[in-house]
Amino acid sequence: MRKFSDHLADRFARLFRFIGKIQRISEQTDIPREEVEEGGGSQYQDQSSHQGKEIHEAHVVRVGEINTQIINDEAHKLIYNELKNFLGHTQNVSKHANEWHGIGGDIDKIQSGNLKKLSSIDFRRSLTAEDASTIKRFKGKFIAALDKRINEGDFGNKWVLEELIKVRTAITDFKIEAAFEKGKDGYSGKYMKEYQIGNRFLSNL
Repeated sequence: MRKFSDHLADRFARLFRFIGKIQRISEQTDIPREEVEEGGGSQYQDQSSHQGKEIHEAHVVRVGEINTQIINDEAHKLIYNELKNFLGHTQNVSKHANEWHGIGGDIDKIQSGNLKKLSSIDFRRSLTAEDASTIKRFKGKFIAALDKRINEGDFGNKWVLEELIKVRTAITDFKIEAAFEKGKDGYSGKYMKEYQIGNRFLSNL
């Protein structure tokens, strides 16, 4: 089972890998970046972990639907598999990290709501001041969501507060340059083949 704080930190870092993938796939398919994946409700719903109500099988990246041109075009089969398996990747976590009315729902909204803004980042080039500013604003929104939950202070379990503080520290310490490198990994196709063949059990990829 993935630790509460590690799962939420993954949700920050892996979104940049996804944004880099989107840029590469846009160039491969001639579909505009903002149309490769639509923000909003995810077509990949969380599943039962089969470990009881306290454990959820939670998605790391939750955005909208894959463009139907990619889904329906046989020439894009490997690209579709890569997107489907990356977005379908889940982790078993405490329900407190995933519930819609808690921090899990907050992050769902932040991910899908900032997809287009983050898609302005160009991972073909070196990090620019403009791209750094875009990443910094997204990081600020993530931290603000954590601060809101921490400051509410109404926790039935003290460990939930402790985990929220841990992930806030981890995100605060996460360098802008490191987030950009995650995006460059997605753009370069790092681990691409593993997702194209459906091996999404490689939890650290």
